[in-house]
Amino acid sequence: MKVILEELSLENSNGSGKNAHLFTDKTTSDTCIMLSGKGICESNSASGVLSVAVESGLAMDEQMNVLKRYDNEKREEDDATLGNRQKENDVKDDALQRARNIAAIKLQLTEQAYQCAYLQEQIIQRNTELKRLNKALEGEQQALVKLTDSRVKWGAESFVCPTCKRVHEPTNVEAMKQKMVKVFEKDKTDKKRIIKKKMKALRYAIKQLELVNAEDAQHLRIYKSNRSILSAALKTLEVVKGTRLSDIGFGASDIGFRMSDFRY
Repeated sequence: MKVILEELSLENSNGSGKNAHLFTDKTTSDTCIMLSGKGICESNSASGVLSVAVESGLAMDEQMNVLKRYDNEKREEDDATLGNRQKENDVKDDALQRARNIAAIKLQLTEQAYQCAYLQEQIIQRNTELKRLNKALEGEQQALVKLTDSRVKWGAESFVCPTCKRVHEPTNVEAMKQKMVKVFEKDKTDKKRIIKKKMKALRYAIKQLELVNAEDAQHLRIYKSNRSILSAALKTLEVVKGTRLSDIGFGASDIGFRMSDFRY
């Protein structure tokens, strides 16, 4: 540490202050060099400064002023050292926090990638099932049309009795025809009812699958968007060095993700 002892020329036992003189404190090995009438003390202790000041021939009040200047400069130097140490600690803490954030983002990116792959696979499977259901529905619709257009068929001379299921000559042709038509229409109505129930169940299943697919597609878009945000944050943290996270614009809460946000 350097302390200016006196701005004026100093007289001492070793010679005039106008010339260069070196003073040494034998106890502390502190030194004071006189150049062009300006005394500069390089010392690490107050006692060393005082010893050199005394040897330089300064008056008592001037010695006190030297000690005050030494105390002030020593305090400033200590404050600067403490400030530098605090800055170093801040840099280390920031680097540690940055590393933690990078690890957290990478973990979330892995989770996002898994969720995206899972949802895409589910959507593909549901689309395959939708194709099968739509094809089955189309088949039921064709069967319903075919059944609706169907008519009773009989020959000119013989009939299949709807009761005994045997071919015989009816005694009353018109009565037999009416009976056959009635039985046929009843059977057709029952079949149509069954087909319509199947079609209703198929339409409901198709609608449910489409709703789930739409919801998953929306989630998939969100996951992909969030992956872009996380990738940008990760790139910023990995590329920019020596910058605080607050300066970058990304914090733990700013990313917008918690592990509880994962639904699957």
